[in-house]
Amino acid sequence: MKINRLVFLGIIGFMLIINASFAQDNPFTAEQEKIIHEIVPEGNSYAIQQIVAIDLDNDKTNEAVVIYFYGAHSSGAKVIKFQDGKGVVMFEHETGTPVTEFDVVDNIPTITFEQSDFKPDYVSGGRFQDIYRWNGKKFELFSP
Repeated sequence: MKINRLVFLGIIGFMLIINASFAQDNPFTAEQEKIIHEIVPEGNSYAIQQIVAIDLDNDKTNEAVVIYFYGAHSSGAKVIKFQDGKGVVMFEHETGTPVTEFDVVDNIPTITFEQSDFKPDYVSGGRFQDIYRWNGKKFELFSP
């Protein structure tokens, strides 16, 4: 009987630890979440892959960097600023491959889009990247 209680308590403790490690605070309000999903509507060929909260313009309010898939092979990114209860798209770009990524590289917010040269076709065509880096005011194409 004691062993069953110990096993039961051990399982409960383990579950609490697992739940705590996966619990994350949502940085967006319910209204901001609604705005994000209005601007990037899931369904109708869109599927949100990642939403990152980051204060790009140092106004003490997070912008939303939304990475999404659409259609069979495409992806894109939208950066949304929240102003006066509305969402303003600060940046938008799409690519014909399913590879779009957001990261902070050398302390600079960066969005990378994989492209295909379609030579001879999409599947076997060469790949290259369009890299957009935050310049303090907007994302602009980066040429190394």
